[in-house]
Amino acid sequence: MLSFILAISPIVIVLVGIMAFRMSAYKIAPIALIWGMFLALTYFNITGLTLRENIVVLDANVWKGIKEGFKIVVMVFGAFTILNALKDTGAMEDVKAAITQVSGNDRRVQLIIIGIFFPIFLEGAAGAGAPAALTAPFLTALGFDPIIAIAVSLLGDCTCTSWGGAGLTTINGGAALVNAGVSTTALNSAMVGRINSLGLLIVPFIAVLIAFGPKGFRGIIHYLVFAGVSGGLVMFALSNFIGPEITSLGTGIIGIILSIFFLKLVPINTPKEFKYVSQGNIKRKYSAFQALSPYIYMLVLIPLAVTGGIHLDGLLDVADALSSWKPRQERLEIMKDSHCGAFAVIWCCAYFLASFGVFSEMKTSSPSCMAQLLLIYMTARAYSGLALLTFPKAKNTGLLRTFSDRAMNDRGARILTGMLASQTALMILMAPVRGLSCSLAGAAGFWLYRSLSEKTFGGITGDLAGCFLCLEELCMAAVMVL
Repeated sequence: MLSFILAISPIVIVLVGIMAFRMSAYKIAPIALIWGMFLALTYFNITGLTLRENIVVLDANVWKGIKEGFKIVVMVFGAFTILNALKDTGAMEDVKAAITQVSGNDRRVQLIIIGIFFPIFLEGAAGAGAPAALTAPFLTALGFDPIIAIAVSLLGDCTCTSWGGAGLTTINGGAALVNAGVSTTALNSAMVGRINSLGLLIVPFIAVLIAFGPKGFRGIIHYLVFAGVSGGLVMFALSNFIGPEITSLGTGIIGIILSIFFLKLVPINTPKEFKYVSQGNIKRKYSAFQALSPYIYMLVLIPLAVTGGIHLDGLLDVADALSSWKPRQERLEIMKDSHCGAFAVIWCCAYFLASFGVFSEMKTSSPSCMAQLLLIYMTARAYSGLALLTFPKAKNTGLLRTFSDRAMNDRGARILTGMLASQTALMILMAPVRGLSCSLAGAAGFWLYRSLSEKTFGGITGDLAGCFLCLEELCMAAVMVL
């Protein structure tokens, strides 16, 4: 009991200082830190180590905590900087108008899409506090009370924190069980999904209750049931049959898409008190893309930061290899070289310029267009996974070969093929011509990937997989805007 009391005492000091003595966090936090360090060196010291050795261990952990805390501070600071910039330029009104088109002027729907499904997506894309840091200010700008905005954002995030960014929490957290032979990563993911999917069933109801009270359920229970059941089923399916890496990311994206379609098919009769009312007839200054561009750029850069740019690195390595016009074996050696050549820089600039051009032409006022864009990223990754399982490999070593050897080839190929079929059907259902064009472009890119990789490199490598993913996403998006 004493150990428990002492363990939570630094947290209690912070809470008491802020709530009882009205002290600023930057004043009370150092006091709690010093107390925590004192406890670590005395009561909780590591048995068998000298004081000097305990200090070395403590020093590493303190700096790790400072680094992780600083990351969250930077994200929160960036989120509010963007929010204030949108307000000062008037772009926030255009953002609100774009969201209103999707939510049908119902503030409760805005709460579920932005406060529940968006944090789930962000948890998979980045984790580490990004969901609350981005969505709470967004909800506040839409007129929600700041305390409610924070509470709902954290509530949405709580259903998927077990996976963390790219599934790392489940993978690393269960590594000891996997190494001991007690469990597997797939089993850990499945068990976590079965528990958390049940939580997602009721989270939409809790969010509405927090924000609007019992009266908030009027006329929207059918949507809340759909959001909870569909989100829970998607989370269950991804965690049990795909893996932890894309569970949060996929649940968030698919949840938003399914909500948009449900609201189109089954409109909500919104009571007047829950309607979002814009402030007069404000003339729009920016397109939906321009207004939302800060958040779009963040969503592009967050996965880049999380993955360390591994896919873009593949694109640049392949650019150097292809531009060398060397024999096959020398091309493979060039891709292993960590140095960046002139052609890699040229390809990188061209890639970002093309991406900017494509996304600038995107019809962001169309919900179906935005939903198809989300499906494009899922489709490209499904094709990449299918290639990993079925294409010949250029080398017997490397990260791609390691992933391939550990994968369940037959079962995984069937699952990914099913995903591709369902995603293709959804894209065609949303907008037949555009959806069919994107699907054909994706299939053509997949065929070219196999043909060129075998002919030029003797099979696929990790760099080729990253290059394919970058170009497949860009080309499918380009076809969509033509």
